[in-house]
Amino acid sequence: MKSTGKNCKHESLTTLLRQEIMNKSFADNHFYTVKYIMNNYNVSQATSTRALQPLFDEGLIYSVPGKGTFIRKKTSLSNEYKLKMVFCVVSDRAVFNREYNPRTWFAMQEIFAGISSAMEKHGSSINLITIPVDGPEFRHLAKMPNSAFIFLEYDRFESQIEYCRKNSIPYAIYAKHHKLNRRIKQVWLDVEQAQYDAVSHLIARGHRNIAFIGDKKNSGRYKGYCNAIHEAGLKCCQNYMAFNESGDENISYEQTMEFLRKYPGITAFACSNDIRAVGVLKALQDSGKRTPEIAVSGIDDIGFMYYDVPETLTTVHLPFREIGEALVNMAYSSEKEICIRMAPSLMIRQTT
Repeated sequence: MKSTGKNCKHESLTTLLRQEIMNKSFADNHFYTVKYIMNNYNVSQATSTRALQPLFDEGLIYSVPGKGTFIRKKTSLSNEYKLKMVFCVVSDRAVFNREYNPRTWFAMQEIFAGISSAMEKHGSSINLITIPVDGPEFRHLAKMPNSAFIFLEYDRFESQIEYCRKNSIPYAIYAKHHKLNRRIKQVWLDVEQAQYDAVSHLIARGHRNIAFIGDKKNSGRYKGYCNAIHEAGLKCCQNYMAFNESGDENISYEQTMEFLRKYPGITAFACSNDIRAVGVLKALQDSGKRTPEIAVSGIDDIGFMYYDVPETLTTVHLPFREIGEALVNMAYSSEKEICIRMAPSLMIRQTT
């Protein structure tokens, strides 16, 4: 885990415990004790306490003096807002078209699957809608009783989100890869941590000349790469960096070929997503190189979509389905402000 001035161990534990609350059954709704968490997750009392606090703040758990900690029943959450219909809002349905962008398509499929699963548990209906940014359709839907909105984008729907806040209409926002500096209800995904974990893993394997293939220099994934390199006492070499915003595997293939020609000392490739990593793997194969002698890592955990890739890719799983579930629970909550950070999970496989 990243240790750049803040303790992320308790945040990762919070994410893990939140997922267990959503997916497991607990006898009589009794939740874990601090002592149980300390023993079973090998953490200190301070880390356990810090990890539990966001779950209390989100209303997922509550304590009864002398009896312990309990999971708030789903029925008590749904009673806060007796919702009949939840509208899942996107600006363009093309995000659900695999040909539009395979990585975005996969993320949206998983998020919507999580939303649908959680809605089924609550006994409510879900409706995917496309709303023009300045259109009147939103106000019409907002007047419907017992409805809520889940926004899968923020920038395009800021005015609609503000309308929900001012009129006490239940809502939740997927803020994607950056925590929004506002007192709102949001779920965000820490991709900077994802890249940091992948690069730290490569460094732990003994690699010191690690190339980065990503989208752009101001991205969270690039920052995660730099943080891991600097923390290990290594120097970021500009020659070992290549960017292409399209994310096309053919471009990353050509970039890898150029790296291999110019810098034979490179022993690992940290890619900002699995599609770029697929291009790297194909370039290595065509060059007669082997993994894990030259290691490759990706992010997204969608390598299974590419059946012609010979190895199973070391990657970072992003919890998109859990994001969808968290968004629904957030919409049902009457809290005015909730911020949930979703942590990634490193998946170590054959390519490292």
